[in-house]
Amino acid sequence: MASEATIPYDIQAGNTASAAAVNENFQSLKAAIDDNYSQLSQMLSAVPDGLSKLNAAPSCQFIKENTPAASSGKFWLDPDGAARSNAFVFRCKSERQ
Repeated sequence: MASEATIPYDIQAGNTASAAAVNENFQSLKAAIDDNYSQLSQMLSAVPDGLSKLNAAPSCQFIKENTPAASSGKFWLDPDGAARSNAFVFRCKSERQ
């Protein structure tokens, strides 16, 4: 879940703002942005499971080997792994022996 920024001081146009208030606002924004960046980085570094376009897997075999609980169904695949923009949905069979 994305972090929400809480702005401690409501600085209005035409009003004088102290440097401390402005700095505190910037620090609050920076903390929220850093937290969101960290969460996005974790999501992007997760093992691709094919459950979403963002988390497209390179192949059905990859899903079978790296996601033991996966069953047959439709998965997002991105064989070249370069850009998610060309990922597509493909039906994978997961027959285990």
